[in-house]
Formats: sequence, structure tokens, C-alpha cells
Amino acid sequence: MISFKDFILTFNIKRLQNICKRAKRVFKEEGLPGLTAKIRKNHHLKFIGVVLFENKKNSFFIKRFRYVYIKICSDAYRRINLYWHANNQLYETGSFYTQKGTAVYEFDLASITARAHGQSNKTSHFQYGRINNFGIRGDENIVIKWSKFSSEKLTFKKEGTPVVEMMEYPLAIHLEVTRKCNLKCYMCRENREESLKEIGMIDLDPRIVHKIIPFMQKADNLALFGWGEPLCHPNFKEFIEIVGELKERNRLNLKDNEPYTKPFTNFATNGYLMHEDLIHCIIKSGIDEIIFSIDSPNEDSYNFIRKGSEFKQVIANLRAVQELKTKYGVPHPAITIEFVAMRRNIEELPDMVRLAADLDVKRIIVTSIVVATKGLEQESLYYHQELANKIFDEVENIAKENEITVVLPDRFGTKSNPQGYCNDPQDTFYVRAEGTVIPCCVATNAVIGDLNNEDSKDIWMGDRRKNFMDNLRKRILVGECKTCYKFTGNDINLRSTHIKV
Repeated sequence: MISFKDFILTFNIKRLQNICKRAKRVFKEEGLPGLTAKIRKNHHLKFIGVVLFENKKNSFFIKRFRYVYIKICSDAYRRINLYWHANNQLYETGSFYTQKGTAVYEFDLASITARAHGQSNKTSHFQYGRINNFGIRGDENIVIKWSKFSSEKLTFKKEGTPVVEMMEYPLAIHLEVTRKCNLKCYMCRENREESLKEIGMIDLDPRIVHKIIPFMQKADNLALFGWGEPLCHPNFKEFIEIVGELKERNRLNLKDNEPYTKPFTNFATNGYLMHEDLIHCIIKSGIDEIIFSIDSPNEDSYNFIRKGSEFKQVIANLRAVQELKTKYGVPHPAITIEFVAMRRNIEELPDMVRLAADLDVKRIIVTSIVVATKGLEQESLYYHQELANKIFDEVENIAKENEITVVLPDRFGTKSNPQGYCNDPQDTFYVRAEGTVIPCCVATNAVIGDLNNEDSKDIWMGDRRKNFMDNLRKRILVGECKTCYKFTGNDINLRSTHIKV
């Protein structure tokens, strides 16, 4: 097996020809005929390059090959860079970092940029121009086992090892705008017992949002909500305007086949604090989706569940959004209704779908209540399984008749298989209201950085995030990961899935 250390130990210009012949032989034995190895020299003599794809006459296009997969063995966190030639110009990416051990690395060529050598401000994306002599540079003690180019994402189930996506920037950014809330909802543990108010009433500092704008600019998805009600933040309108600026910049690079301007941005709200001036701002910004939390089509039932809100006002606010969209002649923001299903309201769900049709809402998300405080156990659908299955079947038929997409929990009696691996730390940059960064919305105690005194890129490439990803890959689960549905399977038939007290 050829390793970078092997190349360094035998580094000798006079023996260059022999080294390349040796590399060809080894690569052929590994099932990579036709590949070549080349030594790349810098002032530290620490880097070499292995050409993974070489085609001088017939370059390849990004439309044909979007993904490259490389299986790498590494004894520690090691730096690697991709490079390629386009129009007789050499380009090289910034640094990525491998994990410890063996893993398959997926590079999305459509999202990677590289700086042109000798030009301080010129960058290139793979989707522009022809590409040839695509290769990799890296630190010593890295072994490249094989590589594959593909037009589709691959799973490598036979390899028995998860795919690690290598990205310069996260795919998704989640900003917990605030932990404040204007309501005291019936099923929310944070508002039922004083002893459980652990999260604190905190607003996200706007300076942190401005600090991570470069990350937000590159992301595919941006969520502006967390445990609190985002509209409670005094600067929420400012955040919306930032989104508008991001989308305006990215609109210049919008491709014909892309359905929206990145980043796809949404937020969840109880809807009570929505007002006309804010709606105008939201529509102007290009926000893609608003998720309204509405747990009943009945006024009395809704007002009981969402204590402090008023059903008529929320419905009026939702209608106002739809009317102003029509006035401006735009499809955004799309409206989604989220319904928390429990014994108290499960039989009202069919009428909720009918109300959604009347409001011209095309999507409903139904989630089962998760009981986190004593006294609500009998609200859990776990104790009303036959009724829940019956209602869900009825709702599917009504939704189909009204051309509404409804996302329902699994039926009782079916099995859920655990995923066995979590991609969130690879994809997501989750910022809590106090400015700390965690791997996902579940692992609240696994802090991997603090934007109050650290740079976002340093956190993304930092050791704490890499260690967390390593442990997940090795199934060393701690904290909230032990009970996360991605590893447990979230079996709908188990009481522990529904009852957390």
C-alpha cells in the first residue's frame, strides 16, 4: 500500500521515475489501473500529490461527475487538499482534515471552490469549464486505498464504514434566535415546572449573526429558530433583512435548474406576534418557509393548549401572509402547519387538514407528543394506539383529496430500524442563543465551540468537532446521543420513545 510517508522517505529527484512506476503497480493491484502518482514539492517538502484522475485529451465535466469518493487510512487528524487543472490553470482548495482510522470521504465537487495559483482573488467552481488532472495532496502517514467518481451519492454498505462528507462549509446553519417565549403551552416542559426551566431566557447577540455571515452565505439551509419563539427577539427583523441580503448576493449565481436561491431559509413560530410590517419584510427578504404551530382547528381547544395565544389572531395572521403573497405575486414563503398530536386533540386532526385546505396551506407536519413532565402521561398516543392509527389513516385520505402533503408519525405496530450513524455533525452548524456551537439540536451538552471568542471556521475545522465525529463513527455514544432516535431506531411501539419521565 502506497502511503505519503513512503514517498517522503524515498524522496529523491533522481529516483522520481522509479517511484511513479511503483505507484502505478500498487494502484493497479488495488483495482485502480491507469492512475499515476506524482511528487509535488513545496518549501517544507511535506506534501505530495496523487493524481486520482488524469485525462489530458478529454476533460470531464461536473455534469457527468459530481461526487468523488476516496477511502483513506489515517493515524491522526491529517490535512488534505484537492487540486485540479482547468484551462491550463492550476487550482487548489483550502485544507480539509481526515478523521482517525479508516473512512470513506465524499467530496461534493459542485460545492468546492479553489484558488488559482498566482492569482490572489480568482477562484473556480467545478461547474465552470473542463477539469483534468484531478488529484490530492496531504500530510504524511495517510494511505489512499481507492477512489471513485460518481454522478450520484453512494452508500458503500459493503465497506462497513460510514461516509464522511468533506466540506469547507456546513450544509446547514441553525440559529437559535432566542429562548424567550410569549406562551405557556400545555405540553411544554419548560413552562410547566419551575424546577425544569434549565435553558434560560437568552437572546442571540446580533454581533454573532454578523460574524458568521460568510458561513451563512455558503450554506444550503438556514433555520432561524430553536427552543424559543423567534419573534420575541427584538432584532428579528434585522435577521430577516440579513437573509434578504444573502439571497440577493447568491441570486446572481442561481442556476437554471435550482428551485430556490440559497440558503433555503425557514423559521417556526406560534404566529401570535406576527404583524403586517414584519410580513412585508419577510416576503421582501425571500424567506422560503414559515412553520406555524397550530394544534387544533377549534378555538377553545387551541387556546387551552397554546396558553397565552388567541386562535382567531393566529389564523388572521396566517391569512395575512397568504394575501400579501398574492398581492406581491410571489410563492414565498410557503406555509407549513405543525400539529403536536396527543389524546386531547388527536380526533381534531381530520378537521385540521380541512382548515389547512381552506387556508391554502399545502403541507402539514404531525408529531406525537413526547411527555417530559409528570401528569401528561395519558396524553401520550402510546396509550391510545388503535385510535391514533385509525385517525392517521383517515387523515391520509383527506389530505390526498385536498392535495395536501401530510407528514405523519409511524403507525403503531410497525418497526423502525436505527440508522446507526449520525450525519448532523458533518452537515450542521448549530448556534445556541448564548453563542456556543453544538453538533445538533439534541446534543445540547456537547459544546464544540464558542462564537463569542472563536472564529466560525476554526470551530468547524477544530478538534472538538472532529473528536465528536470520531466517537459517533466508532459508536462511542455519550450524553443525549445514547438515546437519540438515529441510534435507537425510535421504535414507535416502545413506551420509552414517548414517555421521558
